Amino acid sequence: MSHQDVAAIWSTLQGRSDIDNILQECIGYYSLKASRFSWNRKQLRANAFTYFVSIRVIFDLQRTYLQSPELSQESKASLVQADLLVSTIFHLLEVQFLTFLAADALQDHEAYLSFAAKTLLSGLRTAHLRGIQLSAEQHEILIARFDEVWNREMLRETDHFIVNFLCRRTISELGRSTASSIYSKPACGVISLPDFYHGLYPVEDQKNAVVEAVRNTLDSSSDSADWLDCSLFLYDTFWSMQAALIQLCMDVQNAKTSQWSFSEQAILLNNLNSILTPRLKLLDKVYQDPPYKRISGSFDWALEQTKVIISQELHPVCTGHSCSCFGNERANIQDLWLRSGGHHILSNMNKYMAPTQHLDIGTILKDFRLQVDTRNATLPNLSKELKHLSRKIANDAHQFSSGSTVRTTDLNKYGQPAEIFVLDCPQLHAISGKYITEKIPSKSMAKAKEDALGSVRSHIGCYRQSPSLAIM
Repeated sequence: MSHQDVAAIWSTLQGRSDIDNILQECIGYYSLKASRFSWNRKQLRANAFTYFVSIRVIFDLQRTYLQSPELSQESKASLVQADLLVSTIFHLLEVQFLTFLAADALQDHEAYLSFAAKTLLSGLRTAHLRGIQLSAEQHEILIARFDEVWNREMLRETDHFIVNFLCRRTISELGRSTASSIYSKPACGVISLPDFYHGLYPVEDQKNAVVEAVRNTLDSSSDSADWLDCSLFLYDTFWSMQAALIQLCMDVQNAKTSQWSFSEQAILLNNLNSILTPRLKLLDKVYQDPPYKRISGSFDWALEQTKVIISQELHPVCTGHSCSCFGNERANIQDLWLRSGGHHILSNMNKYMAPTQHLDIGTILKDFRLQVDTRNATLPNLSKELKHLSRKIANDAHQFSSGSTVRTTDLNKYGQPAEIFVLDCPQLHAISGKYITEKIPSKSMAKAKEDALGSVRSHIGCYRQSPSLAIM
């Protein structure tokens, strides 16, 4: 996947208040396809892979929201519910257990396993950054399921590190209190990464804090007793660099919907340099030496495997000087590489990437984006309806407290609502907004909501023990 591929789907997913519903629809859509093609192992794996790609995109965006130690309100509002996040991780393991089987003797089995491992790591890291602490029962079940899925596989060295070191250690941490754990902090608390909605670039300040932090971490690594600290720091920091490039692509894509100007081109080049310059400094520090064999399980071995993971984040053409995501700026990117000794860096990076097999997911990302776009176009714009309902409740509350009479013109100011979706029930019910507002009596706000929603439940035939329904 390229920066442009990811940027296109992130532009569609960012800031979506219905991200929980989108995630659940991905799960449901896969389940329907799985039941239809259960007899065809090749098609079943293809459907499962499509599902993993969609979930990976959501996980990656979620942990990008969470990379800042001070989350903006927009980032907080964009997060998936914690219970749904944990359930999705369990579901990924279930799907993998049923579909990614070496016994099927399908082509590229190791590559599919590698993608599944990276998807799971992204989800577990997201849960860790959320500060989720599993109950003892959940933790025990997750460990047992994880063992059942992965103990049967023969893994390549880097995938072995992801699964049996990073994932297992993260699962272990999820069973403990995360309040004082440095591992649950973005970049392990070493540096402060930017918030998604405040802008991921420029990625460096005048003090070169990110570059200095990476240099200090690597220089002191031989004295460290814990490899997880270093690995998670590098994992979060380098992903922030990738996310900055993706966000720049998002901004370029959005800008090109209007008139493209030379001034915007100059801004693009300046922003690109603000990301690539520190990124090249980091790559130079991390990949200054070619890979060499280490004792499995040692700190240095973990560091070598982390370098491989970093080099595999995107497609090879987007890793070095040949990245084509910025079109006419490719010449400037190549010039920047030359001035920074980039060929030396790229030579060593290629050695880390040598055993990697990349699966083409560009088409899957485009289909997923169309699916989300269709969902957005299908659901009506409820802003006017919600304003009308909110105004009705506010007017009734004011009338109840003051004893004054609210003019009819105030109630009709926003027009009559068309339909409102009630979501806290097994199905997505669309009912008449007029019906809801008619059922709201002139009583206190809490009583009005209780009576109105009681009538709604009766009207749609959906009874739940939950005391409230969410109206959206």
